[in-house]
Amino acid sequence: MNDGRGRKYYEYDGMPEILDSKNVSCLDSGDFIANGKVIKSSQVYDLFQPTVDGLLQDLIPNTPLADKFAAYIENENPESVWFFYPNDEDLVKFTAPFWHRMALLARNSYLLRDPKGALSWDEIRKIFDNAVIAVAGCSVGNSIIHAMVRDIRPNHFKIADLHKYKLTNANRVFLGYKDFGQNKAVVTAKQIHAIDPFMKISVYAEGVHEKYIHDFLAGNPALDEPRATILVEEVDDPETKIRLRETARQNKIPVVMASDLGSGVQIDIRRFDLDDKLSLAPFVEDDRLYSALNEWKKDMGSKQKLFEFYYTMIGRRSETKLPEFSSVAWRKIPLLFGGVAQLGSTVMTAGGLMGETVARLLLGWNLSERRFLVKHTFEVFEEKEKKQ
Repeated sequence: MNDGRGRKYYEYDGMPEILDSKNVSCLDSGDFIANGKVIKSSQVYDLFQPTVDGLLQDLIPNTPLADKFAAYIENENPESVWFFYPNDEDLVKFTAPFWHRMALLARNSYLLRDPKGALSWDEIRKIFDNAVIAVAGCSVGNSIIHAMVRDIRPNHFKIADLHKYKLTNANRVFLGYKDFGQNKAVVTAKQIHAIDPFMKISVYAEGVHEKYIHDFLAGNPALDEPRATILVEEVDDPETKIRLRETARQNKIPVVMASDLGSGVQIDIRRFDLDDKLSLAPFVEDDRLYSALNEWKKDMGSKQKLFEFYYTMIGRRSETKLPEFSSVAWRKIPLLFGGVAQLGSTVMTAGGLMGETVARLLLGWNLSERRFLVKHTFEVFEEKEKKQ
């Protein structure tokens, strides 16, 4: 975030700090000194050997990449990088950035390719590396982010959420006891950086209201903040959902959204990069969406008004496919809890489907505007807008 003191968005509180290896040394006791600070041996972690072991197992012998790796590890003093994690005061040793990245990508192999299968691995990686993926909302968004990190692993993510994790989030988000009461965007960034501190992550811990939304999507060169390649929209607030889509459309940035609906997942795609005259959501005119928004604003405490807005945006086909969710959403049965009902397994499914969807879009696949999966029946359907 940028808090008015000149910091970049990717300079969030608690981010891992890269150290000059000359300032890291091991004492006879087994403890370390890093930048003049004593780090107990119990807080020092060496990821160098696990990285080497994984690559030795996965690299095909006698290939240029394997030969390059052999030369690296046979060096008397192979390049390594130390990071200090200030919140936990942990000191962690990594291999050189290139080999760290190769280890994280090795098992992906050629499983994600362009429609014609014409691009080389290096060409695919260039597309993924250069993508700047912006994710608004870190509840369902947390699972989506982790899926995209694993499948796509771009060089730069943008993550936005102004809320803090509560214990009720734990049914659908991987969290530890240290994470509760902490900002969702910051926690998500720390989770990623625990494995890949080389990835740049812009953290919008104050959300994406009017002050920050332009930087989040269009970028800001003065703050070294790049333009987003694609927006993953996973916020709950109706006004923010609309504002994000309006700004994305103005800047010709595609939008993808997953909706977890009990035991079903719906994915909506808006290709504003191809057509900035598209409506904000598939299969619904903007006037209807704005009308539903205005009705909700008249009574923002009404769950009925909220779900009327949601269903205006996502359509009502899911109601017949998922009667359990519909019954809860419309309060057709007596309830004990008032929050939006969500299943952790559905959120995990949404994360996986979105990781695949965003990867395929980046590689040039032509995907339908709306797709739906019912988990327990494995029923799948898709909807495409008619061309005018």
